[in-house]
Amino acid sequence: MKTETTSDSSCREGKSGASLKVFAFGNPFAGDDAAGPALLEGLRDACSSACKFHLLRQPGLELLPLLRSGDVVLFIDAVESGAPAGTLHLIPLPSPGLAARALGSLSGHGWGLTETIDLARALGEPLPRMMLLGIELGQTEHGAPRSRAVEEALITVQENFSRLCALLREEESLVWRLPLSFPPGDRSFPGVL
Repeated sequence: MKTETTSDSSCREGKSGASLKVFAFGNPFAGDDAAGPALLEGLRDACSSACKFHLLRQPGLELLPLLRSGDVVLFIDAVESGAPAGTLHLIPLPSPGLAARALGSLSGHGWGLTETIDLARALGEPLPRMMLLGIELGQTEHGAPRSRAVEEALITVQENFSRLCALLREEESLVWRLPLSFPPGDRSFPGVL
């Protein structure tokens, strides 16, 4: 499992002083499932120093120690909810709306984000404030390019990342209250201040 770290000053300093960790998941060779890694690469190029960025193929048990030292954590991943491809979702975690994977055994292999958060809570681990930025996928064929709708969604996030950082750092921000969805072409992302 590969993890990479870099940082960005626009993500840490703010009224609350909260630091931000960004975790991106996905398969860079499977069409729209590559949205997380592609977005992380774009954010890393645009940012300079304070966010800590981590790239993982999928969320799992290796997240447990990485969650311990962050005020705010943003997870970026491709999702399937039935919304149009390229829809952006901001979901405060834990969320009853996220389905756990159907696991046939007690093995930690194949665990997802929901199972990992549930385990951390069961172990009494202190958890940071957490948000999922889900990018609705359309195609996941191996070797396929990302769809145009997902490419446009990635541009929207990159253009508005500093604003998203500011919202996430503010504990009282409305972004923490309810899940938000932004269909393709909705330029109000990441929502209200």
